[in-house]
This record gives sequence, structure tokens and C-alpha cells, in this order.
Amino acid sequence: MRGSRHHGMRIIIPPRKCTAPTRITCRLVKRHKLANPPPMVEGEGLASRLVEMGPAGAQFLGPVIVEIPHFGSMRGKERELIVLRSENGETWKEHQFDSKNEDLTELLNGMDEGNDALDSVDVDR
Repeated sequence: MRGSRHHGMRIIIPPRKCTAPTRITCRLVKRHKLANPPPMVEGEGLASRLVEMGPAGAQFLGPVIVEIPHFGSMRGKERELIVLRSENGETWKEHQFDSKNEDLTELLNGMDEGNDALDSVDVDR
């Protein structure tokens, strides 16, 4: 299943990776509206809006893909881009992921649409 609501943001759940029908929610959040925003030191900044996803505690039977556009410029090695996550909205940690093009290709195998068709799933709400 593929879904998109905000421009450039996509969630891809491959076949047989969800045990039951599940409503996935996604909400863009402003940092100052959170009770416990991610910690940042001087010189750090956000490369995108914060994304709140649900349902809380959802478990999948395998990896899923969440694509979030960002505006961080990666000029040489001048900057580092990291992804932070919070399981409870209070504590933040770096999200560890190892994805290679081969892994993504394998994950997307069996999907009924080609990669180019992803742009056609945008839903206006």
C-alpha cells in the first residue's frame, strides 16, 4: 500500500507487512508546539517539519518506507543529516537505519505499481 498526503511525503507498506487493516496517520508539527521538542544545540537546525505518525505502538511484519522531503543542503562534508525519533514524545534518539538501493528494490518487489506511478497516488484532503 502506498499513500501520500503532503507534497513529497510518502509512506510505503509492502504487501503482507501489516497484520490487519490499519489507519496510518501523519501530521506535520511545529517544533515550538511540542511539550518536549527534540534537543538542539547552537548551530543546529531542522531540515524539515517534524512529523507525528500513528497509531502509536504500531508494529509491522517487516520494513516499511517513510519518505520525508527536506531542504538540508549536503555540500561536501560541511553538514550532517540525522533522523531523530521519539517513541513516547518525551525522549528523542537517533533513528538507525541501513538502507541500500538493493534493499529498497527488494522491499518494493511485488508491488503492483512501478516506482514512477508513486506520483499518481497523491490525495487531496
